[in-house]
Amino acid sequence: MTPKYALITGVSSGIGKAIAVELSQLNINVIGIARRHTDLNKKQQNINTIEADLTKNESFDTIPEKINKIESIDYVIHCAGQAGEFGALLDINPTEISHSVELDVIAPIKLLQTIKQKLSNARILFIGSYSATQARHN
Repeated sequence: MTPKYALITGVSSGIGKAIAVELSQLNINVIGIARRHTDLNKKQQNINTIEADLTKNESFDTIPEKINKIESIDYVIHCAGQAGEFGALLDINPTEISHSVELDVIAPIKLLQTIKQKLSNARILFIGSYSATQARHN
């Protein structure tokens, strides 16, 4: 049987980490992307991590070389996000909004474009930031 591979962002904590651990326990090989160091690959045999900040263009240059030996990726799960609340709409800092849009919208598209040769039949899931579920008022 051909091994299955999942590429998951945001694996240093939260839902990304939980999904990575769960899939590894189902014998799916996980390539985890995290902005900050994580020791998941020491705790789980079939998790390999890549340190990359998906809001920086240079991160997308290093990802292909890290996955070049993998024939195809079966699952892509984008969980990278930022914690915190923005507050009232009229008080939101535009820099925070730009960063959030970069991470939640632009980064997963860039990621897919970067690895598209590996995605022949991949299942893709984008999980947005917590703030997407919160009502805002002024």
